[in-house]
Amino acid sequence: MQLCFIQRTVGTQILKMFWAQTLQFTTALMLWLMLLTTAFAQIAEQYRAASKPPNTRQPSSQQPTNQERATQTDHQSIRIGLSGPLSGGSSPMGESMRNGIRLAVQEINAIGGIHGRTIELIERDDQANNELGAKIANELTRMKVAASIGIVNTGVGLASIDIYQQAHIPLMIAVSTGPVLTRRYAPPASPANYIFRVSPTLDLEARMLAADLKKK
Repeated sequence: MQLCFIQRTVGTQILKMFWAQTLQFTTALMLWLMLLTTAFAQIAEQYRAASKPPNTRQPSSQQPTNQERATQTDHQSIRIGLSGPLSGGSSPMGESMRNGIRLAVQEINAIGGIHGRTIELIERDDQANNELGAKIANELTRMKVAASIGIVNTGVGLASIDIYQQAHIPLMIAVSTGPVLTRRYAPPASPANYIFRVSPTLDLEARMLAADLKKK
């Protein structure tokens, strides 16, 4: 009995340490994801600009007003979607995830953003509901966000990944440990994969815990 209690206690402490380190690792990788996403977005915009035919400038009578210019400036921000359970039973994980992502966004914007463009975080509460998660995925893809981050519950992820994949919008899975989420479109199943993760999978976690307990 005492040995079983010690094993459970050790296992619990290992799991807590593992998740604390994962959250810090996730925050750092979120930062790099945003940097890479923005870099690709800049390249795509430069290519489109170079492909435009000459003499497309509007006549002086049709130049945008100050209000229109302000609106255009607002749209110069890089929009990143965030989807997770910010209320309900899974909200502690969703809130921790959001805090890490917000921190990364604040750090980037504090140094002037990326190429002068700040990051705008579009936050949505999926309430750990599969149907709502799919609706949020549709909304964010219609908004043409540069990328999306989140997914705490595997069920919500399964309801969402097809939408992001079809829209060719990268999705970074931050918390969910379901292996299927990043295996469905992994090559050779699909020539292009837009679903990524920083969270470890369940099978990886199991192997790590088993190896650590075996050492003890």
